[in-house]
This record gives sequence, structure tokens and C-alpha cells, in this order.
Amino acid sequence: MRCTRVQVDVIATIVCGSRIISTCAFCGAPGGLLCDFATKGLKTCDKALCRRCAIVISPGVDFCPDHPVPV
Repeated sequence: MRCTRVQVDVIATIVCGSRIISTCAFCGAPGGLLCDFATKGLKTCDKALCRRCAIVISPGVDFCPDHPVPV
């Protein structure tokens, strides 16, 4: 079983298990979201995001800080 140290702000913990933990591409916190910004060829950006760094466009649609928010 693999263990990973996870740091969120000032709190650190050890998470063990067989699941791979994705980390936010912007702050390093555990990330459970992916950027839904459309790129070329009907693909999406897919950078890992945490809830704090994600820009919620609508329910289930999140952008990363690298992409402009539609107005």
C-alpha cells in the first residue's frame, strides 16, 4: 500500500491506499476536479483542480485560473 503526504494550508496528513491522489496544478492541495475548458479537437484542458482554485462556471463545469471566464 502506497502512502502520500498531503499538505493543505497548515494542516498535513498521511493518506494511504491504492488510489492515486491527484493534486491541484495550482496550489498542490488534493484535487478531485478537472478543468472543463474546451481546447482544440473537442478535448478539454483537464488540469487537476481543488475546489478552492476551481472557477465554477455552472454546476459540473469548472475552469482553471489559466482560462478566461465567459461573460
